[in-house]
Amino acid sequence: MHQELPPVRRTYLRPRERPEGPSPWLVEFRERVDGYIAEIEEGQETEAAERGVTVADLPDLWEHEAAKEAARKTRTRTEIQGEIREMFGGNYAHMTLDTFEPQTEAQRTAMSGAREWIRAYAESVAALGPRPSDGALFFGRNRRGKTHLAVGMLREITSPLVTIRFANVPVFLDEMRQSFREGPGSRAGVLLQQCLDADVLVLDDLGQERPTEWVIDTLGHLVFRRHSKGLPIIVTTNMSIAEINNRADGRDNAAGVNLGAIYSRLREMCLDHAYYFDGEDFHAGNTT
Repeated sequence: MHQELPPVRRTYLRPRERPEGPSPWLVEFRERVDGYIAEIEEGQETEAAERGVTVADLPDLWEHEAAKEAARKTRTRTEIQGEIREMFGGNYAHMTLDTFEPQTEAQRTAMSGAREWIRAYAESVAALGPRPSDGALFFGRNRRGKTHLAVGMLREITSPLVTIRFANVPVFLDEMRQSFREGPGSRAGVLLQQCLDADVLVLDDLGQERPTEWVIDTLGHLVFRRHSKGLPIIVTTNMSIAEINNRADGRDNAAGVNLGAIYSRLREMCLDHAYYFDGEDFHAGNTT
């Protein structure tokens, strides 16, 4: 006798609902950034009130005081040469403006722009007046001469009145991590302070770092503080302008970590002096 089978019951899995809006981590990061900015603005308002000036007057006041302080704390030529040898040893030893040989029209334009930047900065130092706060951006594929020209600029601009610092971003962050592991008395604070205080800073190979929460906090503190003090940063990167704009505008969150505030500040500081490096491998193996 034929027996009817019960009807098959089908169970349909509902698609996983994705939460609306940004992730909690992203909200927290943005709140931290807003906190950094609010803290800086509050400090500026307090300082302006104490000095009897407006917040808009502070940058010129800081520049004038920095110039007077630099003139008081001059370094000898011997000390400067020692710093250069320590900072630019190994593969960096040959990198000067005189040894930079442009191969393309774009590289010649970058060289001309670098010399003009140096001239303007040196004139402001000689006059003990406000120094330019604009930095520069060198972008393009690796081994096209970006680092060579940036190092040459630092060598050219340093003087008894101008302090410099070169930081390859991946190496700098790795040194910071290693120092933190050493515990109390580590060099991490010294390394960061050197980059915070230098009159002119080069951040080399920006964009190669893995964007963890700690990395973003560290770079954010460095960039926001120098931006607020009007201290220039010269950036070298393999990223394109489109990639930088995507990060600055928040369209590229770099594996879930929002870099928008950092890259927005860097774009503001550097994009008026942005130079593309094309051409063939620039002295293969010696420069980026």
